[in-house]
This record gives sequence, C-alpha cells and structure tokens, in this order.
Amino acid sequence: MAFFDLMPESISLGSKYYSGATILSIVALGFLVYLVLDRVIFLHSHVNQQIHAWPDDHDNAHFHGQEETTTAHESKQIQRGILGAGSLSIHSFLDGVAIGLAFQVSVAIGAIVAIAVLVHDFPTASIQ
Repeated sequence: MAFFDLMPESISLGSKYYSGATILSIVALGFLVYLVLDRVIFLHSHVNQQIHAWPDDHDNAHFHGQEETTTAHESKQIQRGILGAGSLSIHSFLDGVAIGLAFQVSVAIGAIVAIAVLVHDFPTASIQ
C-alpha cells in the first residue's frame, strides 16, 4: 500500500532529474533483482538435502552424542532469514547514512530526517 501511495510523489519529485518511465524502470528492476535473488537462493537447496551439524562439546549433554539434522525446508527458511536480515541491515545502514548527511546540511534538516526514519520504522517494529 505504501508503495502505491509513494510512487506518484516519487515520480513528481524525480521528474526534475529523470523521466517517469526511467523512474518506474528503476523501481521495477530493483523489484526484479530482489525476486531473482530470492529464487536463486532457493534453487541451491535440494529437496532431499540434509545438512548435518555436530553439537559443540558443551551441548553433548543435550544431544547425547547424536547429530542434529536440518532438512531442506529448514535450510530454505534459514537462507530466507539470512537474506531478510542482510537486506534489513543494509536498509538500516542507509537510514543512518541519510540521517548523518542530513545533519551535515543543518540541524533542523537532520532532526526532520531522523524523525522521518523513526516514523517509517514503526510498522517494522510492530511486525516483529
């Protein structure tokens, strides 16, 4: 919903620098790259694959010397989690860069950008 709400404003603001078609193409390309990355990660885990993880010495009491097995489905979930955590980390880093650069311009702009970043993070915090 936020995407469709922000897209017209993005096109109007970006039209000073790029055409609307270019902006939409960049957005579509970004979405496509994410989908391809998501699918490529899942293509590399096979249906019958099992990953064996031997417990550390301090975990021997829990496993009694037996190996723990991760199925392909669990492996896919782990990989999706890594992709999600990685993309969220990059997103948060860029938020910090934006705040830092805004404070370099002026304290007022830095405060506005910091508030905007905090406000846009509220829906993310409520999901977790």
